[in-house]
Amino acid sequence: MVCSLTLSSVSSSTTALLTQHLIDFPWVLATLGIEDLWGERSPLVIGEVILLGTVIYYFVSWWLVGRESHKAGGRSKQEPPTGYSPAALRYLWSIEDCPVGYDDGAFTASVIGLAAKGALAIEKNGTTFLLHDQGREGVELQADEEIVYHALFHKRSADPTTSHGTLTLGPSGRELYGEAFARASDALEKNLLTRFKRGEDYRKKNGWWIFIGVVSSLFGAGLIATDPSMLEGPIASNVAESVGDSLLGRGAFGALIALFFALVTFFLHGSVVMLRRRNMGPGFGFGFMGVVFGAGLAFLVRELYTDAGGLRVVAWMLFAYILNVRSANLLKRFSRVGRMVEDSIEGLQTYMGREPEQFSAQSYRPAQDLTHHDQLLPYAVALGRSSQWSKQFEEALEERKQDEAPSSGFRGDLATPELGSVLAVNGAFHQALRATEAKLTGSSVSQRPATEGTQEGESLPGKSKSNLPGIIIIVLVVVVIMALGSWFSAHQLAKLEASNPPKKVDTKESFLVEWSKNITQAENRFARGELVASRRLIRSYLALGKENGLEEDRGMAELFFYRSYFLLGKIHDSLEDSYRSCSNFLKAKDSVSNPYRYDRNELASFIEKQLQSLKEQGMEDLIDESQKTLTPVTRKWVERIIEIAADGKQTGTDVEGKPIVLTEPTEPYSGWVKFHYDSGPIKELIHFRQGERHGRSWSWRVDGAITSNATYHRGKKTGLNPSFGDDVRPHNIPMYRAGKVLSR
Repeated sequence: MVCSLTLSSVSSSTTALLTQHLIDFPWVLATLGIEDLWGERSPLVIGEVILLGTVIYYFVSWWLVGRESHKAGGRSKQEPPTGYSPAALRYLWSIEDCPVGYDDGAFTASVIGLAAKGALAIEKNGTTFLLHDQGREGVELQADEEIVYHALFHKRSADPTTSHGTLTLGPSGRELYGEAFARASDALEKNLLTRFKRGEDYRKKNGWWIFIGVVSSLFGAGLIATDPSMLEGPIASNVAESVGDSLLGRGAFGALIALFFALVTFFLHGSVVMLRRRNMGPGFGFGFMGVVFGAGLAFLVRELYTDAGGLRVVAWMLFAYILNVRSANLLKRFSRVGRMVEDSIEGLQTYMGREPEQFSAQSYRPAQDLTHHDQLLPYAVALGRSSQWSKQFEEALEERKQDEAPSSGFRGDLATPELGSVLAVNGAFHQALRATEAKLTGSSVSQRPATEGTQEGESLPGKSKSNLPGIIIIVLVVVVIMALGSWFSAHQLAKLEASNPPKKVDTKESFLVEWSKNITQAENRFARGELVASRRLIRSYLALGKENGLEEDRGMAELFFYRSYFLLGKIHDSLEDSYRSCSNFLKAKDSVSNPYRYDRNELASFIEKQLQSLKEQGMEDLIDESQKTLTPVTRKWVERIIEIAADGKQTGTDVEGKPIVLTEPTEPYSGWVKFHYDSGPIKELIHFRQGERHGRSWSWRVDGAITSNATYHRGKKTGLNPSFGDDVRPHNIPMYRAGKVLSR
């Protein structure tokens, strides 16, 4: 009869139960499945978990400090904010999407603003545009508008009232007035930059929140970059030995690799952005540096990682870069003044951007006052709403054309309902201004390409409501790449191991080189949780080392024997197989003649841990406490244990229906139990602790031949569990962990 003894619930009070749960906290985590986030049963390594945790951190940070809780809610505004010119509003509108903040659309809006105030007049004759100076008498200009006006119409001489009169736009006017337009644009940019400092006073950057996210993502990326499961090759071996097993050391060292990735990505990304803005010099410079550093990075990746591992690392590094860049932008928040200006911009866009058919009987529609139209037209141009704004006044503009009563600021063919489309950024007037402007030597004028297209309302990308969907997509893409890389890496390595079995090498030196690589590979597989593959690798070269007669070698071979036995000890320790773990740790200790060649304290702590566990498994009489050694299990010892073991027939059940040994009915049994065939021969010998199988067990056939040898930990199979055939040789040796067969 086979009896399964289980753990009974022996808790005298709530306090005792809570204390037991605290002591067994790691076991509780395992029960909840939290440990499966990384390790053997998870496709994620701990660095990847930290990076995904950084995503959660940034989301919580955005929720706490990045949301705009005081937003006006899309209310329309009928007047621009006091003290802000059209160019200033465009500068502040584009600052979030364009790091420079200034583009030639701001200069176009400034010139149209001068026309709307009457300081100059814009005339269109066919395809030709003319600018007429109408003087400043009675006209109140803002500082940036005054700079543009004087740069265009007044010479740099002792008499600032000397006027150019009329300027012709286009290629024909470039030779005469090109430098004047370039100086005006350059001066406008410098004025806006000095005044607004790229919007620094209009946004709260939440720098500390971003700093924490960057540091955590660097640490996570660093752990990925130095994860043993990714590293392979001679340089990788040096890296692995340098950083050791310390998470802090690995993260700090790997952060340097992550920063190298970030530097290359920054150069390449910056090159693309600058070339799109037609900043050719800096764009090509950044591109050249990105290519040079990228070549070095590619070489480093090839040397450190496998193909699949390199793909996985690169994917996560790109993910970390994008995550930090986008999250830093998300966490920027408008200041009180910035929120007011942004509400005004959005309110004006709502007010000016509606199509005429969108107005209902209840909604407010602007009065058909052309003075109001002309006053807001420069702001409509600056904020990408000029076409829609003029369409709202289509009837009034048509009447003005028929009455031949043009505005003082807009003459000739501009007296039409298409006024907004002609003056729009990237419209005909904007193109004429760009054709006139000559680039100054050393000018810092930003020539960001116009992205407006014919649909002027799409002149600049609207502020996205949320970047969370994009981040989710990035996470999903990276996880898919990671899963494919992990699968490809495992299969390729399995094929490689199958096609390249270890061979006896000709020379000692070449064998030691291959053995060193083998140990590094085995350690990497162990760190990845692939215990079967790690044990197979390390045992193959241990056997070759003995076959090559290196057991008595006191050079490098001695150290390799130590590392091999030590790794086998760690493998069985992770399986909770204390007997095999302790045996290998003791072999590691005996393999080194000089005890100063290894960490004696570390090895001693491992041995002490296993000896304590063996005492709980009924093997205390095999332990020599004075020498801290373990006597091997022999047939004679097993026969003695069979004699003193409790008979399995002496079992019953407690009040809860759980099996117990009748000789000790008050609590679950701890000790050896034997079971016999009905005909008398021994069938099983099992060790129990607190009612659960815990330790070694043996099974025999009726004729006395052994059939299996197993190890249990808290009621579940673990470690090596060989089965024996008729020849009394193991023909199947599966490896278990927590009751499950390991495949790798």
